[in-house]
Amino acid sequence: MQQSPASYDDLNTDDPKGGLKLGPYIRMIKRNLWIVVGTTLLLGGAAFVKSTSSVPTYQAGFRLLVEPVTAEARLVDPSALTRNGGGINRGQEIDYPTQLEILKSPAMLWPIYEQVSEQFPEFAYIQLQNDLVVERSPQTKIIEVTFLANDPNLVQKVLDETSAKYLQYSLEERKTRIGEGINFIEAQRPSLEARTSELQDRLQDLQQRFFVSNPENESAQLTEQLRGIVSQQVETSQSLREQREYYASLQRQLNLTPNQAIAASTLSEEPGYQALLAQFRELEAQIAVESARFTELSPTIQSLREQQNNIAGLMNATAQSIIGPALGGESSNPEVQAFQNTIRRGLIQQMVDTANLIELLEVRQDELGRLRSAAEDRVQDFPAIAREYNEIQRDLEITTQALDQLLAQRETLRLEAAQSTVPWEVLSAPQIPLDENGEPVPESSSPIVLLAGIMGGAMLGAGLAFLLEKYRDIYHVVEDIEDAVPVPVLSVVPPCPFANQVLFYSPESSNLRSSEQSSIVAFQEAFSELFAGLRFQQSGTIQSLAVCSATMGDGTSTIAANLAQTLASSGKRVLLVDANFRDPRLHEFFGLSNGKGLGDLLKSSLEPEAVIRNAPTAEHLSILTSGTVMLDAPKLLGSPRMEAVSDRLAEMFDVVIYDAPPLRDYMDTVFLSDHVDGVLMAVALRRTKQSAVNIALEKLQEYSISLVGVVANSPLNRHRPIQPSSARATSEEPLWMKTGISGSEAGGLSIQAAEGKPVPHES
Repeated sequence: MQQSPASYDDLNTDDPKGGLKLGPYIRMIKRNLWIVVGTTLLLGGAAFVKSTSSVPTYQAGFRLLVEPVTAEARLVDPSALTRNGGGINRGQEIDYPTQLEILKSPAMLWPIYEQVSEQFPEFAYIQLQNDLVVERSPQTKIIEVTFLANDPNLVQKVLDETSAKYLQYSLEERKTRIGEGINFIEAQRPSLEARTSELQDRLQDLQQRFFVSNPENESAQLTEQLRGIVSQQVETSQSLREQREYYASLQRQLNLTPNQAIAASTLSEEPGYQALLAQFRELEAQIAVESARFTELSPTIQSLREQQNNIAGLMNATAQSIIGPALGGESSNPEVQAFQNTIRRGLIQQMVDTANLIELLEVRQDELGRLRSAAEDRVQDFPAIAREYNEIQRDLEITTQALDQLLAQRETLRLEAAQSTVPWEVLSAPQIPLDENGEPVPESSSPIVLLAGIMGGAMLGAGLAFLLEKYRDIYHVVEDIEDAVPVPVLSVVPPCPFANQVLFYSPESSNLRSSEQSSIVAFQEAFSELFAGLRFQQSGTIQSLAVCSATMGDGTSTIAANLAQTLASSGKRVLLVDANFRDPRLHEFFGLSNGKGLGDLLKSSLEPEAVIRNAPTAEHLSILTSGTVMLDAPKLLGSPRMEAVSDRLAEMFDVVIYDAPPLRDYMDTVFLSDHVDGVLMAVALRRTKQSAVNIALEKLQEYSISLVGVVANSPLNRHRPIQPSSARATSEEPLWMKTGISGSEAGGLSIQAAEGKPVPHES
């Protein structure tokens, strides 16, 4: 059957539900109050006797202020001058734990002992070491020193010597500390100065090699410079491209090279050359006219040609003399010797100017490229230069600052060394308390010793009570069970002297006394409460239930029988099954024989109807006894046959209740739990061992068994077998006889195994 295991996360024998619970300890103290009171009185009395008979002791002390209190006092203290710029140095506070260890060290105490032992020869060093208390007053800058002894004069002498030694130590310690500080500074100064000089040289060399003085500013300047070069280079490239295009356009228009254009312009402005050019053109005109009349071989044409050639030769000679040998070769182009009008001369001038501008832009372009390359190299190398510069500058600043601090501290320490005042101040001089007569007042230890004795006795008593509780290992009250188990206590069954006969009780025909009937009613009411607790379980309806305990004899059969009868009285069809093959008892409760039962069902093919009998105590209650005792009970309870039988019983009845063997000693309940909806545990107050319950709970947790609740049972409710009729004649009359029920009615009816008919039950 499907189970929902109880939560065992908080299972703990000391505190099962988490948190510190004082209830168990308070109950333990109440139960063992006589032990606690007895030990408290015993030790308290011993402490009182000791305190009243002890030798009187005397205690005194003095207080030392070891640090300035006010801000003004700290400012004028020699150790504060020039430190932190004249401010208050919070980092120079005293390490009080170390200081106290120094004040209690042998180096401090032995000189004190030598001075005291001169006047008190019996005085021992170990007494000084043990009885001299040096401690810091909480949350103050004050050290308190106390000494305890039987002789008030010894106390006064020890405190006087201690006070003088401590004041002397404060002055010597300060001077020693100052001297060591000065020596340390002098030892460190040469290396720092050498380091500073080295860093300055490196910084100067870096500045000279790379012309750098401020890397942060120069980095921005270098970037801006490169950006300007790139901008000029782009501008120059654009102008050069435009001028080249303009120059090509002028060259196409004039059909002249730059040199030819210069030559043509020069010749156009020479009058002699222009006169020869006019004559040359005039002869060309005459030749053209005469060619219409004469042939090319006619003397006239020949004469004109000869004149023209002479003029052409003269023109060439004149051109050579005018434009010079450098441009003389450029006159071969007819356009050079042609007449250049004003427009062409203007275009020639523009062409020459453009050619000159192109040459200038090309030179600028080359220079800008060189500058850009140099700037880019500088920009690329500058981070490394700047990093090296900054590292040197940082090291130089740190070294310089350290050197300056050392030099300033040296002057401060020299100033402190000149001081002769005692750093520490005695707030209260060593003085033993005196009474009105001027006599030393001894230390009263009676209240302290008495209080210590009482507290020690109470703690010892509590410890003994705890050990006694552990030894008893039982649950005394219901609250102990509630603190120990992770599920609720569903009911508390009160003690009842007729617990094993309540099943036959009838109030209408009872002749019991009122007190006896009240105990029976309270007993039955406990099972009504248990019925209600099971019915309203949050996990849902429980159709099958196993009632078990941690150990044998905790009343599981009593609880199972009375719970089954309570359920049957509500109109439910209830089957009570005795699954405790180790110690079957249910048949004794109802006066039935244990011939055939659950064991026979599991070992054979019998039907449940053949072995189930009606209970003699309730109309809707049926009983299935254990039957044949089985040594292999765990194996059979975990078999498929058991599963089939349990399913069949669940179909036949509304509720099936199993009386199961103890959990601690046997595995039967573990196998049985697979066929029920939950397990109900019985715990007997003042009998069941807590260790046994813990083992049972651990087993439930290990096998994930659903524990629905716990029933707290009274040890008086343990089952006692009904005596035979021959023995009953001389013993107490059974309950069913007191109630007036006839023997045949008490025996009830059973189902005949062979015929299935109701027959009188054998007594």
